Amino acid sequence: MATDPAHQRRGIGRAVLEELLSAILSTAPDNPYIVVLADAPGRPLYHSTGFVETAPHSIGMQYAPEEADSNDESLG
Repeated sequence: MATDPAHQRRGIGRAVLEELLSAILSTAPDNPYIVVLADAPGRPLYHSTGFVETAPHSIGMQYAPEEADSNDESLG
Protein backbone atom coordinates (compact mmCIF):
# COMPACT_ATOMS: atom_id res chain seq x y z
CA MET A 1 0.00 0.00 0.00
CA ALA A 2 1.30 3.45 -0.80
CA THR A 3 -0.10 6.95 -0.75
CA ASP A 4 0.82 9.44 -3.43
CA PRO A 5 3.32 11.86 -1.85
CA ALA A 6 1.05 14.79 -2.73
CA HIS A 7 -1.65 13.25 -0.50
CA GLN A 8 0.42 11.93 2.40
CA ARG A 9 -0.02 13.04 6.02
CA ARG A 10 -3.80 13.35 5.58
CA GLY A 11 -4.84 10.05 7.16
CA ILE A 12 -5.58 8.30 3.87
CA GLY A 13 -3.18 5.40 4.44
CA ARG A 14 -4.41 4.96 8.01
CA ALA A 15 -8.04 4.92 6.85
CA VAL A 16 -7.28 2.28 4.21
CA LEU A 17 -5.26 0.16 6.64
CA GLU A 18 -7.92 0.37 9.37
CA GLU A 19 -10.64 -0.62 6.88
CA LEU A 20 -8.57 -3.59 5.68
CA LEU A 21 -7.87 -4.71 9.24
CA SER A 22 -11.54 -4.36 10.14
CA ALA A 23 -12.58 -6.49 7.16
CA ILE A 24 -9.98 -9.15 7.96
CA LEU A 25 -10.73 -9.27 11.68
CA SER A 26 -14.49 -9.47 11.13
CA THR A 27 -14.23 -12.50 8.84
CA ALA A 28 -11.04 -14.32 9.83
CA PRO A 29 -10.79 -17.00 12.49
CA ASP A 30 -9.68 -15.96 15.97
CA ASN A 31 -6.11 -14.67 16.13
CA PRO A 32 -5.41 -14.34 12.38
CA TYR A 33 -1.78 -14.20 11.29
CA ILE A 34 -1.48 -10.93 9.36
CA VAL A 35 1.88 -10.07 7.82
CA VAL A 36 3.07 -6.96 5.98
CA LEU A 37 6.37 -5.95 4.46
CA ALA A 38 6.99 -2.34 5.43
CA ASP A 39 9.66 -0.02 4.12
CA ALA A 40 11.10 2.41 6.65
CA PRO A 41 8.70 5.30 5.86
CA GLY A 42 5.64 3.09 6.44
CA ARG A 43 6.74 1.39 9.65
CA PRO A 44 5.41 4.05 12.05
CA LEU A 45 1.91 3.67 10.60
CA TYR A 46 1.98 -0.11 10.98
CA HIS A 47 3.44 0.12 14.51
CA SER A 48 0.71 2.58 15.50
CA THR A 49 -2.02 0.16 14.39
CA GLY A 50 -0.69 -2.83 16.34
CA PHE A 51 1.90 -4.43 14.08
CA VAL A 52 5.21 -5.49 15.62
CA GLU A 53 8.46 -6.51 13.95
CA THR A 54 8.90 -10.25 13.47
CA ALA A 55 12.71 -10.47 13.30
CA PRO A 56 14.51 -12.66 14.09
CA HIS A 57 11.58 -15.11 13.84
CA SER A 58 11.07 -14.20 10.19
CA ILE A 59 12.53 -11.74 7.71
CA GLY A 60 11.37 -10.34 4.39
CA MET A 61 13.01 -11.58 1.22
CA GLN A 62 12.96 -10.53 -2.43
CA TYR A 63 13.68 -12.40 -5.63
CA ALA A 64 17.21 -11.49 -6.79
CA PRO A 65 18.78 -14.45 -8.64
CA GLU A 66 21.93 -12.50 -9.54
CA GLU A 67 22.64 -12.00 -5.83
CA ALA A 68 21.91 -15.66 -5.07
CA ASP A 69 24.42 -16.72 -7.73
CA SER A 70 27.18 -14.65 -6.17
CA ASN A 71 26.29 -15.91 -2.68
CA ASP A 72 26.45 -19.53 -3.89
CA GLU A 73 29.98 -18.97 -5.21
CA SER A 74 31.13 -17.59 -1.88
CA LEU A 75 29.85 -20.72 -0.09
CA GLY A 76 32.23 -22.70 -2.19
